[in-house]
Amino acid sequence: MNKRKRSLWARLFLAAIDKLALKFARRLSSEFKRFWTQAEKQYDGGLLSLSDDLQISHAANTIMILDELVTDTSKVFSVYTIPKIPTIDAANDSDFLAQGMVETLKKQSAQTATAVALTTLQRAQAIVARGIEQGLSQTDISKQLVQQVNISRARAVMIARTEVHNASNAVTYARAERAATELDEVVMLEWIATNDARVRLYRDWE
Repeated sequence: MNKRKRSLWARLFLAAIDKLALKFARRLSSEFKRFWTQAEKQYDGGLLSLSDDLQISHAANTIMILDELVTDTSKVFSVYTIPKIPTIDAANDSDFLAQGMVETLKKQSAQTATAVALTTLQRAQAIVARGIEQGLSQTDISKQLVQQVNISRARAVMIARTEVHNASNAVTYARAERAATELDEVVMLEWIATNDARVRLYRDWE
């Protein structure tokens, strides 16, 4: 590909990532909203003691969302048009490269989801403990719990974008490795900048 085609391909690649990230950011944001709404309802004025059901369901839902993120991202980028690079069939059990890669990604996403859920729980407990230490009323502490709904939107976007990037890069790299074997060609990695608002100028790194 010439420089113009590489730049166009990079933009299309990032557009696919953005579409997936937006989809799962909304789902994560919805789950965070559910958690914080329930946490506020369960707060009774003392140290926060969330029900086992809320803790378990939040962890399970987060794991499910990131698991589906890996599945969808793998399907999109396993067949994404890249010159000379063979596709991999993430939906085909006989494609052992694809299945091994997807299972590895899902294990990693499960660990990430567990950590995300734990961080949410710890944040809720910290808000209540800090509020009590500052002498805030139950009403004021409850308001702070509800305010986390808005803060969690940005967190959901960050998590979704990071996980989609990780999965798409893993799939693309796996396809490049397959190309090196099946086509007997040297595969080289190249950094392609889109030259838009998402890319910082070189001097910004200094």
